[in-house]
Amino acid sequence: MESFIINKKNIRETIWQNEIVNIELKTNEVLLKIRNFSFTANNISYVTTGDKLGYWQFFPTEKENFGKVPVWGFGEVVQSAHENIQVGENFYGYFPPASHLIVKTEQVKKYGFVDMSEHRKNLPAVYNAYLNTKFDAFYTQETEHFQIIFRPLFITSFLIDVFLDKNNFFEAENIILTSASSKTAYALAALLSARKKTNAFSYKIIGLTSENNALFTKKLGCYDEVITYQNMDKLSLSKTCVVDFAGNQNLHFDLQAHLNENLVYNCLVGAVHWEHTENTKPLQNKGKFFFAPVYVQKYMEEWGRDEFQNKIANAWKIFIEKAQNQINIVCSNDKKQLIEVYESILNGKYPAENAFVFEW
Repeated sequence: MESFIINKKNIRETIWQNEIVNIELKTNEVLLKIRNFSFTANNISYVTTGDKLGYWQFFPTEKENFGKVPVWGFGEVVQSAHENIQVGENFYGYFPPASHLIVKTEQVKKYGFVDMSEHRKNLPAVYNAYLNTKFDAFYTQETEHFQIIFRPLFITSFLIDVFLDKNNFFEAENIILTSASSKTAYALAALLSARKKTNAFSYKIIGLTSENNALFTKKLGCYDEVITYQNMDKLSLSKTCVVDFAGNQNLHFDLQAHLNENLVYNCLVGAVHWEHTENTKPLQNKGKFFFAPVYVQKYMEEWGRDEFQNKIANAWKIFIEKAQNQINIVCSNDKKQLIEVYESILNGKYPAENAFVFEW
């Protein structure tokens, strides 16, 4: 098995590693060949919060101080020791950036299963579920690449949209999304824009982004206003809800200093600007971290699994029609190119209009 691994103590150091894996499957184990996976800024958030939120624990490696950052993709069953999981079936889910994965299947249903390998038992259940493409309301072969790029991000965006709506948007007149060109911010802005048109809400959706990404962010067509970080002083002083995807503490301090008492809610989501996560300036409103798995469980319990999936699938179909025209998908089986893309995203230089898919 080949795996892309990262030095947890120096995240700029990466290597491809060959691992010897025992494929004599035990009862209920399944060997998946990973067909493809996406790599986006979302994965950088997994890297930078890996110790704090447990992301390194999903796919351990024997090499000291190194880890496998989780990715989203599709895997095909090549061996199965479970009578209800057949060779050739395809599953969407959480994978290592590797060629293969052995899972211990439990709770097997027609629509999928849960991996209950010993090291994953105490990790968030939402990340341990694998969905059979034959029974997945999201899946179409034509949009497979878009699914692995946007689906995990879109679900987070969907949950934030619901959360804000349930809280009446904290009575904010402005909703500011930092790192507005990022895919999770884009998806949230699209959902907020659709909700605004449908229900005649009066909030203004403002995208905060870099000078380099300003034109692209405007072209997305879901922000009422796009402002660059250098021009934050032009933000109106109205009741404001901030949804922060950047994770840049210095930026956040300046934003808070400008908004002052007008900041009515501060929602922390990602860490795209990972190099500026230290508190070099004292934040008054540290905000509340939005951990998506908590809200997946919450809304599943509230709506039921089927209704939860239907709501997301319906929103997804509307979103994906527009997104396909905005994003350029770059596919490659070149292992060196994955390293280059990782470094480019890490340095904040990967083009916002591109999305990368590694395909074995």
